[in-house]
Amino acid sequence: MISIDDLSKQISSAFTEDVLYNILKKESGLSNIVIKDIKSSSASKKGDSYLSNSTRLTIEGTGNNGSNVESNFQVHVIVKSFPRSQARVKLFRLMDFFKTEIHFYNKVWPKLYAFQKSKDLSQPYNSVPLCLASYVDGENDFIALEDLSHRGFTGLDRGMGLDLDTTLFILRNFAKFHAISVAYREQYPDEFHKLDEDLSETYFDEKFRKWYRGTMEKFNNVVKDAVKKELPSNYLKKIEEITSEDLFGNICKLLKQRTIFAAVTHGDCWPPNFLLQNDTQELAVIDYQLARVASLTTDILFLLNTCVDSTVLTKHWDLILEDYYQNFIKILEDLGTKLNITFDMFKAEIKMFGLFAFGMCNEALIWCLMDEGDVGDMDALEDETPLHEIWKIEPITDITKRKRLADYLKHLIDHVLT
Repeated sequence: MISIDDLSKQISSAFTEDVLYNILKKESGLSNIVIKDIKSSSASKKGDSYLSNSTRLTIEGTGNNGSNVESNFQVHVIVKSFPRSQARVKLFRLMDFFKTEIHFYNKVWPKLYAFQKSKDLSQPYNSVPLCLASYVDGENDFIALEDLSHRGFTGLDRGMGLDLDTTLFILRNFAKFHAISVAYREQYPDEFHKLDEDLSETYFDEKFRKWYRGTMEKFNNVVKDAVKKELPSNYLKKIEEITSEDLFGNICKLLKQRTIFAAVTHGDCWPPNFLLQNDTQELAVIDYQLARVASLTTDILFLLNTCVDSTVLTKHWDLILEDYYQNFIKILEDLGTKLNITFDMFKAEIKMFGLFAFGMCNEALIWCLMDEGDVGDMDALEDETPLHEIWKIEPITDITKRKRLADYLKHLIDHVLT
């Protein structure tokens, strides 16, 4: 059994005995809690998360129920916290990302959830895990969430490509998430504006250009190498055109635009952030550290270009977009909002935000294609190490993986960037 003192040292000094007991009362529904055992383990694979350490806790004990009868309980919690390496915390700007996620759980989602509940949807959106506790001061940040693995949820592997049915299932859930946000924006514009102001951009902002520029250049070089070796020359010409025109700055400008499709977005739609419950066909979406207000198409493009098998995209692109659009419009109307949004307008928005897909998905795709052994030791970083020097971001030598990257890029260029 790990002690509470050791747990505080492992997670955060702010993760105190009082915090733990409050979590146990909330989860078990019992009073007079007595802890019998605490087990801890790592909650993520190497390479699946570099913005936090995740600790899985299983706590067993006893407490009194409403009839004052002693009952046993077992509570499962995942706690995300800063890594021990201060160099890693500083290099990855973890203070910004934790602040965004905690703000999403404590302020943004409660407002959207309450709005949804007021509309009495027959099938409400319940894909956001329950936040049990959090703390933010830029030094001892943590966020404690329900551990969904004990309800049968399993994460998607970052190297897999989704089939059509799974793709449609996930996108229908996102259609609901986005529709709630858009309807809230239309019915409570002042309140939505406050959410927009509070969800600060954590990636594509001019103040982060120096931080991210070298890394983006490395990803672009990997992309150019794959396209040069696997696709006709006209594709390389298009890639060079995109990357020579201040890609970072153009994406920054895109994300500041507020169109009719503006919504609270997840921002990090790659496979490890989707958990599926096969028995009940439920979906959970985790990790809101890149949440932002932006065009809802940024989530769609990110998801399609990092999670879905490229042959599925090629064969069913129009069907996938049409299915999302129809579900989105229906849920908007169920929430009491009617907007003059045509399918052609939606497809035009997809094209408009294609540069975001190119810039963000290149990183996510290359991460998806990395083996666990290719990911360096994040906690061995030294102070002042530039971000672009910590990863081995090099041309892909595995032909199968390189072709997979090229296939995605071909589809993106053919269907979005032209």
